[in-house]
Amino acid sequence: MAHTPDQQPHLNVQIFGEKKIYGYKSREIKSSQKWPVRNYKEHGDKLKKSFNYAISKTIKQSSKLLSVLGTAYGYILQIECLSYFDFKLEFFENEIPGVQLLSVTPGKDGYQLASIFIPSDAEDVFRQLINSYSENISISKAKTKFIEGMESFEPGTLSQLWTDSPEQMPTENQLTWWEVWILPDSYQSLTTAIQRLSLTQGKPVFFPDRTIFNLFATFDDMQILCLGVGGVAELRQAGNIPSFFMDLSPTEQQEWAQDLLDRTQSPESTRSHVCLLDTGVNRGHRLLAPFLNVPDCHSFGSGPLWPTSDNLPPAAHGTLMAGVTLYGDLADALASSGPITINHRLESVRILPTSNNSAEKDYGPITSGGVALAEASNPPQGRMG
Repeated sequence: MAHTPDQQPHLNVQIFGEKKIYGYKSREIKSSQKWPVRNYKEHGDKLKKSFNYAISKTIKQSSKLLSVLGTAYGYILQIECLSYFDFKLEFFENEIPGVQLLSVTPGKDGYQLASIFIPSDAEDVFRQLINSYSENISISKAKTKFIEGMESFEPGTLSQLWTDSPEQMPTENQLTWWEVWILPDSYQSLTTAIQRLSLTQGKPVFFPDRTIFNLFATFDDMQILCLGVGGVAELRQAGNIPSFFMDLSPTEQQEWAQDLLDRTQSPESTRSHVCLLDTGVNRGHRLLAPFLNVPDCHSFGSGPLWPTSDNLPPAAHGTLMAGVTLYGDLADALASSGPITINHRLESVRILPTSNNSAEKDYGPITSGGVALAEASNPPQGRMG
């Protein structure tokens, strides 16, 4: 008997099956999780007072935003609510249009913390919802349950949006790269604010539910954007971003390089040298020249195949290694804002000719000869190779 591809005659699970009528077993609710019985007036008045306090304090925090943009787009608030209350995006989309749920995190025993963004034009709508509940005016069951599940409001903070370890969160005066995760429909308003604040923004990556980009900003800048513009769902520490610097124009690259050079310090008493046995080093680069003197650039051979400087990439291996030797990860050094101290200088000995067809292949004697060349040119100089 022929079998279709989806039939496997050697597999038969019918002998293990047992038919039963499906029955739903309700989840046991512990006594500590019973839905509270609320007094409309008392609970509503408490929430109104808490809501108004959180809004007023958030407005004070956004004073710089108002001076820059002339308006606040809205407010990020934190809601303390019962831990077994199920916050859903659909509730905000259907019941309170414009209000955005950003994140939900565990709170103290029996509670959870929900961060929401309330646009300026939805503030009165939210306040009226609480008023209707407080005055026992008929509202939907979903809205009633929502109000009764809340305990209090607090002004939003960056720490609510930070999803990396707390130790990695930038300090208040630190200028650094942030990885910003936003709601897709907030991209235009955030980009407008970023441009008016003259911040440096990386290229965005678009996903259906999130847009992600890197942003070079201070803690204060991020507070303005997150707490006053809204739409930021998560903040993380940005990883290495060499593509950002590689995509800059030559003029912009020179400006970033000069900023790094201005922040770089080297003790005058430095005598330690790192000797690079490689393809030579192009000391014309502004980040290398202060640490590599012309007399310290050597070549094992002579003639046109043995210049002291290497060629353009991809053959410029020695120059690239010189950068790593001085600055480590150059992307991190460029993106930082504080002083950088370099406690050594460079020496360079070319031990590889420009042509790969060179007849000389015995690199043992060439390497030892290169070391001897560096030592002979400046014997007292302390060096590592």
